[in-house]
Amino acid sequence: MCFQHDERLGDHAYVGLKCGEAFPVRPGAVRAGGFAVSVAGKRRGKGSSREHSPFAEAAAGIRLVIAESFERIYRQNCINLGIYTSTDFGLLERIARGEPIPVEEFARQHDPITAAIVRCGGLAAFTRARLDGALRVPAPAHAARPMTLAEKLIARAVVTDPREERTGVAAVRPGDGVFVRADWRYSYEYLTPMAATLFERAFGEGARVADPGSVLAFEDHLVFGRWSGARGGERAAQVPATRALALAQAEFCARQAIRVHGALAGRDGAEGICHSIVAERYALPGTIVAGTDSHTPHVGALGCLAFGVGASDMAAAWRTRDVRITVPSTCRVVLNGALPQDVAAKDLVLHLLALPYVRDGHAIGQAIEYCGPAVAAMSTDERATLTNMAAEIGGFTGLVAADAETLRFLRERRGAHASLADWMAGDADAEVAHTIEIDCGALRPMAARPGDPGNGVAVDALAQAVPIDIAYCGSCTGAKREDLDRVHEVLAWGLAHGLRVAQGVRFYLQFGSLDVRDHCVAAGMLETFRAAGVELVEPGCGACVNAGPGVSDAVSQVTVSAQNRNFPGRSGPGQVWLASPATVAASALAGRLTSFAALRPRSVSGGAPSGGAGFLLTSAFVTGAPRNPVPGSIDFQHTALSSETAAMHRRFRLRNRAPALIASKPLSVPLLVLLGALVALPPAAFAPDTAAQAAKNEEFTPQIGQAGKDVIWVPTPEELVERMLRMAQATPKDFVIDLGSGDGRIAIAAAKLIGARAMGIEYNPDMVDLSNRKAREAGVDGRVKFVKADIFESDFSQASVITMYLLPGLNLRLRPKLLDMKPGTRIVSHQFNMDDWEPDERGSLEGRQAYLWIIPAKVQGGWNLATGGQTYEISLTQRYQKLEGHVKFGRIEAGLRGARLRGDEIQFAWVDNTGVRHEFGGRVSGAAMEGVVRSDGGREGRWSASRR
Repeated sequence: MCFQHDERLGDHAYVGLKCGEAFPVRPGAVRAGGFAVSVAGKRRGKGSSREHSPFAEAAAGIRLVIAESFERIYRQNCINLGIYTSTDFGLLERIARGEPIPVEEFARQHDPITAAIVRCGGLAAFTRARLDGALRVPAPAHAARPMTLAEKLIARAVVTDPREERTGVAAVRPGDGVFVRADWRYSYEYLTPMAATLFERAFGEGARVADPGSVLAFEDHLVFGRWSGARGGERAAQVPATRALALAQAEFCARQAIRVHGALAGRDGAEGICHSIVAERYALPGTIVAGTDSHTPHVGALGCLAFGVGASDMAAAWRTRDVRITVPSTCRVVLNGALPQDVAAKDLVLHLLALPYVRDGHAIGQAIEYCGPAVAAMSTDERATLTNMAAEIGGFTGLVAADAETLRFLRERRGAHASLADWMAGDADAEVAHTIEIDCGALRPMAARPGDPGNGVAVDALAQAVPIDIAYCGSCTGAKREDLDRVHEVLAWGLAHGLRVAQGVRFYLQFGSLDVRDHCVAAGMLETFRAAGVELVEPGCGACVNAGPGVSDAVSQVTVSAQNRNFPGRSGPGQVWLASPATVAASALAGRLTSFAALRPRSVSGGAPSGGAGFLLTSAFVTGAPRNPVPGSIDFQHTALSSETAAMHRRFRLRNRAPALIASKPLSVPLLVLLGALVALPPAAFAPDTAAQAAKNEEFTPQIGQAGKDVIWVPTPEELVERMLRMAQATPKDFVIDLGSGDGRIAIAAAKLIGARAMGIEYNPDMVDLSNRKAREAGVDGRVKFVKADIFESDFSQASVITMYLLPGLNLRLRPKLLDMKPGTRIVSHQFNMDDWEPDERGSLEGRQAYLWIIPAKVQGGWNLATGGQTYEISLTQRYQKLEGHVKFGRIEAGLRGARLRGDEIQFAWVDNTGVRHEFGGRVSGAAMEGVVRSDGGREGRWSASRR
């Protein structure tokens, strides 16, 4: 029914009503039955702010809804559409007797403004009368009083004279009906078409939206159309309807000059989820934000008042710029102590949802104000989880007072500068409806059982194991930067301990926005995600609204999800457990519901499913090790071996009666080289040097483990040689140089398999002779040569690809020379990295590691950038391939987003003062850069830059 936005919705009233396993209401039945009154229990309208439900009821002929209690937005939508509401069940007998019920009985339950809307028969008629001057809305005239943060924000925004645009009163009280001036109004493709229909019916087809520059629209809920089509059946049938909604929104916004954050070009996904983008680009402390979604309070984490409204309220707000609200009472949630290391904001809010005050509905319609030392220590992303899920609490809004952390978020994420004022916090002596105090130190990782977010239980209190089929980390609640940071932390730990996504489990990770994706790319997280077996999904609402990867296909399937709701059918027919991002990731690795805290001890002490930590051998028990180790050490404390390696080590220990050393302290670097050799070789391969020399014949035959100038010789396995060359994307045009070429296998493979020119630099003359002989035997001696030289004294600057298998200390000695090579040169290392110079790509093959670096251009400093006839000042700070910086245009300064280098290729983006995102891509050539800039809406142009 959500794909309709006019009277056709009347045929769909109550068709989703489920009685047992049956759906007794057929399309058109309510309208045909002539029903006028609908009766319900507690929290009527729970689950969404979308106006489709009351619109369908009104179109089907329903004139009165009686319930024990109502969700705020649903009841407000009913009143806006002219449906009467009441909690008085005595009305049923009166109606049955045929007694007329005066409209005033429905009006007097409410504040004066809402009562006036009831008397007018709906919001459209009321707004027309207000605009015509036939109705005047009096502002509260209370004396100054201590107020909560929500009350202060409302009092400053109360519209006292709409014609003169005057705002602000001394004080407000809970229950006051007011109009507040909205700084931002936004909607998305599910509701924009309905709001547009109501707007044009109420004010005429030629009516104009007031101040369209402060109105936003988003295409984010239905952007996985191709995915739906590929699934077939009912989902495929919905694809044309979703496209029609997006088109209807686009057409209305084009007529009204409204900014649309749209779908990605050429692929499924969006610029981002509406709440994510509003937090990343628009919301500021002290402002008012209204959106057509119950999770609009997400941005309350920034110290603003943000709340959800229905389509009819948004239609009126488009015309007037102000929004009607009833001042809510406040539930103050005091978060004492500090959250334990493995407990996140999601665990806290699931605990809160399970408390009787919330679970019994007492917090419905209240402002949920979070304060206390634990929230003061939280990041803005974590605070947003608390404010976002005020919707699940049933609250009017959720909010946290702005502080230094808020300013940090705005400065670092957006390059925006804001200031704090004394009034931007609730008064300590303000009257509140209820106070909840939580000892955060006593909390444990939580999950919510299927069916309702309020079904919270501590994960370690589950009586039985819960196997899972799907893990999903996404949605506005679970796909922020720090949510994905936590997922990466868990998966990186898992990979280090031999764990990947469990067999039979599909783990979907969906970015909340392109900004979040940029963050993950810049931080090098994507390789970890892919290596762990995660399926990455472009930004959008996705599985949370049953519209993207991560949706279940069968009733038997079990999902653990970081989204905010798990009502039946919300994400497919299966059962959905809610949990924090870390718990979702840990469960994906384990194949069952578990927390990261519970996963770690089992894996470390008992061994990972793939074999656990295994044993490490000291160099004292391996002959042929260098007598003088290279200075430096590697910490093995977090290193794990494959099951094959661990088993081989156990066989070696038993056969040679040598003791084993469990990795618990730093070990010498040469040991790590020997450990790499152990991966592929049986114990018999380790013969004393004397035996190797005695067996030497006329043709030199190298012995694995023999000493060299800087390292012992351990060959790179042939299959990893091919993997390294593929990682470097070597072609026949490349010149490949292998540093410390040993028996020549890498350089020969580059010439034979790829057709590249190649050279090996090797200090041992016997190895050089052997390699040249092998090159002749392979028929590539015309394309490859080997020279006897010291790698630290050689000139290899002409190489386009460098390969090496050296010790970490040697890598670091070479690093300055490598960084001076031509930008775009590819460096591939077997087993060992470059310390704090993070690789551009990581690869592994049966426990063996390979790392790729692409030499970055040098861009640090100031640049003048020209595009579209304007000049901007760019300042860049560079650390290897990672960039940070800011742009200045006029008096405005903004931070660069997603800035990174890949050789001489550069990318960065910024968001201008109108909220438009500009993405720059191009190449660096010495003191100049040039390329293409693409802006929101598909606009494209050229840009160039020169050093200042």
